[in-house]
Amino acid sequence: MTVRSAGSAAMDGAPASFETGEALRSVGVRPVPHRSRALSKEMIADAEIIFAMTPSHLDAIRSIDPSAAGKSALLDPVGDVPDPIGMPQEVYNQTAHRLAELILDRLEELDA
Repeated sequence: MTVRSAGSAAMDGAPASFETGEALRSVGVRPVPHRSRALSKEMIADAEIIFAMTPSHLDAIRSIDPSAAGKSALLDPVGDVPDPIGMPQEVYNQTAHRLAELILDRLEELDA
């Protein structure tokens, strides 16, 4: 399985923030050099499934490629996962923990 990250409103090439690195460490992940990528129609075509953090992200994915509707969903089926940008480190850490749980849940569902 290959997992990729891209943003529906991201600019290509921005490094991960210091806070992101600290949040990754808080869930036991060693940060590696990372650069942001803008989601493209090609990425959508190559994906088997696409998870979005918010309904507006889901709308953006589907506006890039309407055929993504059948293979895109919210990472958290019951609500948003807000972007912690500009918030204190604790919010980044809480978001990382929530994302880790949600990702494991979705992987288990896919494996079932």
